[in-house]
Amino acid sequence: RFVVSLLGGVDQLAMDHFKKLMLTLKNFYHPSNTGSFQLRLQRFLCLAKYFCIRYHKERLTTSSWYHVIPETHCLTDSDVTEFCQCLRPIVEVSMFSRYGSMETARLLRDLVMLRPELFIPTVLDKSYAALETLNEPHQILNVMPCLSVVARALLTGGKSVGTDNIARYPEGPTHLLPVLRCLLPGIDSNDFSKTVLTATVISAFATLLPIVDCSELLHAGRELDETQKALCEASSQWEDFLLQLLDRCFCVFEQLALEPEVTAGRLAGMDDSSQESLMGAKLSMSMLHLLQQCSPPIFEVVCKRMFSFATAHVLESKMAGGAFADMLENACQINPELVWKIFFPHCCQTVLQLAADGDPTSEKADNDLVWNLQLITSLGNGVDDTALQYKEEILCLLRATLHMKNKETYSMASDFLAGLLGSQTTLFCPEKRSTEEDFTASPLDRDYLKDWGAGMHVDDINVKWHVPTEAELDFASFLLEQFLDPEMKKLQELADGKCEMEKEEFHLRLYIVNACLEGAASILPDIGTGQPVIDPARLQIASCVPLTSPMFRCTCPSQDKAAKQHASRRLDSAQLFHNLLDYIWKCREDDTTAMTMIVNCYCILVTDEGCARERVDARQMYNESRSTIFFDRVTGKKNRPRSVLIDRVELQHLKRMVTRYTLPLTVAHIAVLDRIVKLSLSRYTIVRIAAQQVLPTFACRFFGSIRHCLPAVLDCLKESESLTHEHLKGALFILHQEPFLIFMSGRYRDMQMILPPLLQADHSEKPSIVQLVKLIIRELLVQGNYPSLHECMTDDCLDAARSLAETCQLAGVEELVARGRLSELKASDEHVTAYHGLITSLVQILNDEKVRLSHLQFCGGVLSALIRHDHPLPAPAVKVYLNGLVHDVLLYRRLSWGTLAIILRQLRHPTDKIAYSARELINGCRPREGCDSLSPEDGEEVNNTGAQFPGGLRADNSWIAYNPDNLPTTKEAWNKFQFVHKPHLGYAGWPRKLLLYAPPGEQHSLADHQDNLSESEAMIRDAFLSEEFVSKLVGFFSQEVQKGRDMFDTGRFQLFKSLFRNYLNSFVAILRPHVERLAQDPLENNQRCAAEIIAAMLASCRHWSYDQIESLKEWLVPLLRSVFQRLSVDTARDWYTCISSSVGDRDPRSLYWLYELLFSCQLTADGGSFGDASRLHVLELAICETEWKAPLLLHRVHKLLHQNISNPYNLIRKSVASMLGSCVLRYDNRVMGLEFPGQVPACKDFLDEL
Repeated sequence: RFVVSLLGGVDQLAMDHFKKLMLTLKNFYHPSNTGSFQLRLQRFLCLAKYFCIRYHKERLTTSSWYHVIPETHCLTDSDVTEFCQCLRPIVEVSMFSRYGSMETARLLRDLVMLRPELFIPTVLDKSYAALETLNEPHQILNVMPCLSVVARALLTGGKSVGTDNIARYPEGPTHLLPVLRCLLPGIDSNDFSKTVLTATVISAFATLLPIVDCSELLHAGRELDETQKALCEASSQWEDFLLQLLDRCFCVFEQLALEPEVTAGRLAGMDDSSQESLMGAKLSMSMLHLLQQCSPPIFEVVCKRMFSFATAHVLESKMAGGAFADMLENACQINPELVWKIFFPHCCQTVLQLAADGDPTSEKADNDLVWNLQLITSLGNGVDDTALQYKEEILCLLRATLHMKNKETYSMASDFLAGLLGSQTTLFCPEKRSTEEDFTASPLDRDYLKDWGAGMHVDDINVKWHVPTEAELDFASFLLEQFLDPEMKKLQELADGKCEMEKEEFHLRLYIVNACLEGAASILPDIGTGQPVIDPARLQIASCVPLTSPMFRCTCPSQDKAAKQHASRRLDSAQLFHNLLDYIWKCREDDTTAMTMIVNCYCILVTDEGCARERVDARQMYNESRSTIFFDRVTGKKNRPRSVLIDRVELQHLKRMVTRYTLPLTVAHIAVLDRIVKLSLSRYTIVRIAAQQVLPTFACRFFGSIRHCLPAVLDCLKESESLTHEHLKGALFILHQEPFLIFMSGRYRDMQMILPPLLQADHSEKPSIVQLVKLIIRELLVQGNYPSLHECMTDDCLDAARSLAETCQLAGVEELVARGRLSELKASDEHVTAYHGLITSLVQILNDEKVRLSHLQFCGGVLSALIRHDHPLPAPAVKVYLNGLVHDVLLYRRLSWGTLAIILRQLRHPTDKIAYSARELINGCRPREGCDSLSPEDGEEVNNTGAQFPGGLRADNSWIAYNPDNLPTTKEAWNKFQFVHKPHLGYAGWPRKLLLYAPPGEQHSLADHQDNLSESEAMIRDAFLSEEFVSKLVGFFSQEVQKGRDMFDTGRFQLFKSLFRNYLNSFVAILRPHVERLAQDPLENNQRCAAEIIAAMLASCRHWSYDQIESLKEWLVPLLRSVFQRLSVDTARDWYTCISSSVGDRDPRSLYWLYELLFSCQLTADGGSFGDASRLHVLELAICETEWKAPLLLHRVHKLLHQNISNPYNLIRKSVASMLGSCVLRYDNRVMGLEFPGQVPACKDFLDEL
């Protein structure tokens, strides 16, 4: 974006540099250069995207919030041409890149709309060469995406609508038929990738032009230019091309039928069957886009060829038959009258004849019957009132096939019934041509060539909807009476025990009922219509507003009228399924197929309003892929192909149909929910999975549904003889679903009800159960969306509400406020009580001696996540983690020391602070106690945000810099010294009001607090004053866990840091012998533990008194000197971390004695060159943490390094060089705008000395 912003304008310097850059990068985009760098280079090509955005903003945006660019700095035509010419060589070589061909296609999509004459010839030349090659088939896969994105520019002759509208490549349309003919060999059943890409390219071209024979214009005496003549002559080949394409598709279908295992070019993660399904679907969609653009004569020829193939072949029903049926279904959606006229009479007669001649009780169906019935099934989807002309034939067909014994046959007949019901009762778009007018007019009366590549604004597409007529809805109602009611009556007799029924017949009738309910879902009212609503109080839901939201249905008036005739059909169906389930559990407990089908029926009854969510998701993915191909970043969203826009409009309608809006629970919903929950806990895996897929949708749609079903789920977590492993697994899978996870972290009362049983679910030790509980706990911990304990409306919000009420002249506002305050207090008390109850339950689990290791970790993690900043953790919970520090299990110890550090941070007592004003600070003097208000004459020097200065050392902040002549070396100086620990304070200015820690002599809060500790604080103090506890703790902390992988643990460091911060030096005496022993031990793990404790002492002693600091200094100085003299390869890294953690965010003046110690230890030759290099690195880390506050220390370091810059040892020379670059010469940097004039070592002086 920055590069694109520099281009253009009067000065062409940026464009010259851009040309050189692209010329330099050209070879790196060549396919022979492969590596990880190519991905970054391909991402760099997104500059074409920002160039098009800038072009659109400058030339096509009439009004905008953006800053108006002066005309002198706008892009000119020559700038656009030069930009495209710079990228053209890169496009040519990167088109065949191994990794970035798709990125090149996106780049080409943007560039071809700017200068099509530069890129279309290149793409055509590469495409012809790739399509004709035999020994480099990979070129075809790289060329196809590029060919798709240039399709529109090619067909329009290089016009860019909305810009200059000039045909920059007028001969482009003449390449259409030659390119399409070259693409035909790409449809190959042995190459999956090539076939899919070929179908995509054909679809892209077909979407953009009418397929009409315009050859008669050549003999009509019209004045045509050479291009128009060539196009008219080529248009006579459309029929031949479509027939050749059909023949190739049929060959692929036959190959799928003969050898379903053989598929080349497999994609990762896809098996043979999924690849074949995708191949058939892509070919069917390409034919859909071609047929919807065909003129009626050509369409009829294609349908007849399809009919000839269908009558001469019998394909297997899964792969090949399904692909052909999809193609026939697409053709039927375009022109149902013609397709039904050609196919339905023949197929219907064949099916009826074969059904009459065959044995109706045979479970083996005739292949011809299945094939013709599959063709009829494809005719049922998307048909309009054409089906009304074949009423009698349809009824005869359904009566003859619905009750056949063969499952494949009756399922196809049921699917035909469902599709027919759906097409007769729903809204859909019957036509999606590229133009509003159809293609019935003669070429002499209409110029079809101007429609090639035409786009349209969304306001001008004039969508034509199929609205169900009364005749269609009456026919749908008649079908329900004929085929649904008898089945429901027969099933009710079975449920009542009045008749017997074989399993196969039972499944058949359930399948028919399922199909009828799914097809007629758009005219069936909600199951809860007219049912009593469950009282929210019964579900423990408190609300100040009514929860009875209105029912929303995306329907038309004719559908609403038809729905009144079926007011109770969903409710009657639900009652039937309740009875059937009771019958199954009593008499056919192992009939998993029937239970799965009933679950599907429940899903339709509760959530289906005429369209399934899966169908909408698939449509959205396909629509997004098409929109990506035709997206024009130059003209924006104002010009898209009409068929793409209509697809998006229809998708929006489908989204409205599947919108999940929340409704109140009724008695009917409760009955369905109870059975879904019971099925979700079934012993059969397939039944549990099916029911658990429905449960989240139910939970998201109805108020209180989760709360209602939780008791049944939680009962399965308790150990009982009647409960099995499957019940526990089903309950855990339910709790792992997203709605239940959100519910569990919503209120402490609900968490108190769910978490203890979940954490105690121990009647199964299978690894799958343990892993499932682990996933649930992890999701709860990751979400961390726990509610607040105290609900309180702020005064500002109340004032705004009062102002609004006064404006609206509302009465009784103060009464409402008073009631609200009482409600807040009551809710806060309930939250605190539930919180303490939850903590108590978890502590009881952790204190149980028989608790399992997995439950110990899970429960400890949950309890740790419940720690709040605004409410202290109860003392029993603190004791749990205190005991966990010396637990035998490492994972639990690690959890305990991390949690206890958080608890100590929660328990820390506030320190004394003093406020200072910005005026005091910018005067260059030491701050004084008090905070005077700023005077108006401060002007720009001090504003609302404080005082701003150039970064660096100045007169106003020099008092906080490290000065060896002004250090707190005496008790009197220490007690009055003002430390500023945060390094950013004073660097580039001062805040308007600054709070600093009071000088050590005035810090009384922490010392006084040691005599008034709370129960939790006293418990921690007593534990760490116990020699037995500390010895055991240090022993655990100094253990080796993983050889070579252990390192300085920041969790243990934070624990000790919080201890020394809260309790000052209370624990130094008891830890001193352990630290001395560990520090003198050469073992790596022992020295690491000592480094963690010492680092914590140094980091937390900022509030200690002078006597405490002196005592610490007298002990640590000789100890650290001894440690630094014996640094080894194994221990040096831990001491590096120790020093950097100690001095970080510390005023260097408060640890002046540590810096003096580090300087005194340098280059003593103890430990050889490694020892000297390590000590230099320790000093480097300490000096870097001082940031800008210690320029005098930098001079001291510079003098030390200058004397050793030619040291004979390589390690020491490397350390010297590292220190020079990282700290000594770091601040002599004018590029960063730093100001240290004469105060820090200068690079120039160093080079002169060198």
